[in-house]
Amino acid sequence: MNHKHIFKVSFLVSVFVIGFTMIQQHVISQDKVMTPPSKNYYSISPKTGDVTHPQFSETPMTKVEVSPKMQDLERKIDAARLNNDVTSKEQYENELNQLQGATRITPGMSNQAGLAPIIINMNYKKNNQGNNDYNVNPVNNGSDPWSVATCTNPTGFPNAGRIWCAYTGFSSTATDTFHLAYSDNGGATWTLYTTFNFGSNNYKFRSSELEIIPVYDGTNAYIFGVANINAPSNPYTVWFRYNITGNTGVAYYMIPAGQGFTYSTRIATDNSIYSSNSYVFTISSFDSSYVSGGSTYHYIGQKFCDVQNPFAATPTFTFLNPGGQAGFYWAGGGFAAGVYFSSDISYYADQGGTGNNRIMVLLNVNNGGGYGDYSMYLSWLDNYAGTVTALALTETAATRNGRFAFNGGTANRNGMIIYLRDFSGADWDLACQNTTTGGTTTGAWTMGYVDFTGYHAGGYPTINAFRGGANTFRVAYCSDSASTSAGGRGMYAGWNGSSWSSPSRLDVTGAGVDSTYACIDAGFKLGGGDDGLSVYSKTGGTGALGIFSSNNYLTTTGIQVNNNEIPRTYALEQNYPNPFNPTTDIKFSIPNTGLVKLVLYDILGREVRTMLNETKQAGNYTISFDASTLSSGVYFYKLTSGNFTDVKKMSLVK
Repeated sequence: MNHKHIFKVSFLVSVFVIGFTMIQQHVISQDKVMTPPSKNYYSISPKTGDVTHPQFSETPMTKVEVSPKMQDLERKIDAARLNNDVTSKEQYENELNQLQGATRITPGMSNQAGLAPIIINMNYKKNNQGNNDYNVNPVNNGSDPWSVATCTNPTGFPNAGRIWCAYTGFSSTATDTFHLAYSDNGGATWTLYTTFNFGSNNYKFRSSELEIIPVYDGTNAYIFGVANINAPSNPYTVWFRYNITGNTGVAYYMIPAGQGFTYSTRIATDNSIYSSNSYVFTISSFDSSYVSGGSTYHYIGQKFCDVQNPFAATPTFTFLNPGGQAGFYWAGGGFAAGVYFSSDISYYADQGGTGNNRIMVLLNVNNGGGYGDYSMYLSWLDNYAGTVTALALTETAATRNGRFAFNGGTANRNGMIIYLRDFSGADWDLACQNTTTGGTTTGAWTMGYVDFTGYHAGGYPTINAFRGGANTFRVAYCSDSASTSAGGRGMYAGWNGSSWSSPSRLDVTGAGVDSTYACIDAGFKLGGGDDGLSVYSKTGGTGALGIFSSNNYLTTTGIQVNNNEIPRTYALEQNYPNPFNPTTDIKFSIPNTGLVKLVLYDILGREVRTMLNETKQAGNYTISFDASTLSSGVYFYKLTSGNFTDVKKMSLVK
């Protein structure tokens, strides 16, 4: 964890060359031996999990059921949310919050340290930025990026497929600034949408602590996000919301009493199941210092917040402590200064299991914290009330910077954890754990590796999940030689449900990518096929070169893909193989540079997916199409470019 108020880092900025080679790294170091899979244990610690002296068992504790009154209120809230009965929903939520002893805070009140909300000016826009290279494109040409994040509007949203990039900029002489940009052409060019700042040089964004998510209430599309800042008193969290449809925005300081300072804040939503009555959740690591025997120690845990009215003019932050004073569940005391917890949060509906709404939280004690706490600690809360259940995925080597995600959606319990794992001190690997059943039992997680090469995986790895995807995830991380962490490269890989081969590990940035501040963040484009995308900084922090996006990892653009000749006529070929399951190749030729659109339709003529909507140079192309998320049946694909249009039929057989 790097904080601006602790130290400065100087960088030698190397010359950035737009053209680069994307390298697939498949070779496993000859002297490396795979470690045995980690063992999973239930926590049997009463109410609160102590990571310094955890109590584990292969048999879970008898679950403490919530009271009949609370169960009844949970059922009523769920029914009211699904029926869009806002009045009843709010009534039952208030009753349940009182039973749980929740702390509810309205931003801007005196218990928020008198800090007023930041009203965001949504009229600050610039022209598209970009160049003619469809592999690497500048999102922002300014200097000193401090953090970066991306998300994509899912299918069913207004402007589905729009890619968002948020980034923060550091200033030593003025206030730090938050930026939000978007791309409607797969990352080829970007438009700066809006900015906000704090109006004071005393408030500074923290490095690599930023996340954004898309939410749609059925009428308005939103971008929600969280960022951590260093303030004059303590670090804490900023929660922000942009109404993209209505062009309004606001940001709030999240400061519950008695929390110490917060960091590693992450955000999630149940918008994959609900719409106008969606909730938005956050989890933060918190650190409170105390003195014992003349020495100062730190008590570290996790703070959970449920925003039950996220679309309201003034939302209410509901802080719950299912683990008592410890916060959510896992916590620990006696830590020396400099020990940090990595936190993350995700949601899925446990359809096919308990049927509950489930909030799952991940905790990782970076580098063991001096106690050998190498596990991936999980805990979960069903239906947002009652007691927490917990599981530990034990590890024998030091770990750090854990992240996870679930696909979400109807009857979808697919999840993936990623984390850095120490192999030999200088050689760190990127490990993973995958579940298809929700991950709440000892045999539910399968361990593997994204990267087990002799290279050094570092930085802050990120993971992005396709909403409703069939166990599909994208990850990004930094990698370099095993002897140094300088001059690293941004790596990208995709999980297709069985292996990291969609795509396999790729160097997508070239040398000199930032592994300390605005680390590479994994994104994606809608449409399947060559859908990879990431955003990152070249040597971040002070003196950096700006924010960039990288895409088109499998399909080269701007040159002739299949041969060296420019075609004389337009052509769309039959996909091969056909029938197929789940991937197939579609070849086409264009004799003139121009906008190319390739759209998939179902048997009823309804648009299913836009596979391509970009300007292409004259040439011959192959699109690799992945239909993992589609049902078996007959589909039609239509190519449009200039005055040319052609349609062909394909058959998906699963």
